[in-house]
Amino acid sequence: MRPWIGITMNYQEDNVIADASQLGAKGQYFDYAAVDYIRAIERAGGMPVWLPTMADPDNLMELLDRCDGLLVSGGHDMDPSRYGEKNTYTGSFCTKRDEQDLFVTRYALERDKSLLAICRGIQVLNVACGGTLYQDLQKAGYQNHSGGDRPRNEGWHEVLLESGSLPAEIYGKQRIMVNSYHHQAVKDLGEGLTLAGVSGDHVTEAVVYTKNKFAVGVQWHPEMMYDSTEQDLLFQAFVKSCMR
Repeated sequence: MRPWIGITMNYQEDNVIADASQLGAKGQYFDYAAVDYIRAIERAGGMPVWLPTMADPDNLMELLDRCDGLLVSGGHDMDPSRYGEKNTYTGSFCTKRDEQDLFVTRYALERDKSLLAICRGIQVLNVACGGTLYQDLQKAGYQNHSGGDRPRNEGWHEVLLESGSLPAEIYGKQRIMVNSYHHQAVKDLGEGLTLAGVSGDHVTEAVVYTKNKFAVGVQWHPEMMYDSTEQDLLFQAFVKSCMR
């Protein structure tokens, strides 16, 4: 049987996104995520399963226990209080999603369950391990990593992967071209994480939690690069690691 891959979702409240009430009755909240994650896992041979925002932690645990691997997806900024800082420059953040994503990530690390953390996901992984984030890269003196109006499947900046790292082994090379849609990034690495890739301006682009069989975080969006056989390699390696 194909391994079940649990994928985290965005949780939308009226006070998180200004126009949320336009999507339904006022006060109605939504779980949602990009279909690109589903398609990437399907192509790699996995069975994608959404992880909705659960009211009861026991229900979440039951669902996580049934999954063979977990994917922490992109989305809102994290609340800076999660890594001990005051909010100086973040966009919207969602308390419920922060809580559940951190729970899912720590669950995977503690049980050695395969984990792939994408964009916001790499930031969640770092914070879950006690690390910190840049609240805004440009204000910290780095280049603009937001991607602008470029097509989502366009690889427009280079990432240099560390020699001998798991991502370098997966891609079979040290230099890859990726897309980019973020204004925050890993600052101080959390405990147990090793740097596995950087951008040209030395922003952290890939990390590995080396204590587990497969726990990789990437700052770009490989799932959006739907026509890239190279980016499919990451999902194939992830799904293979989830095989029982």
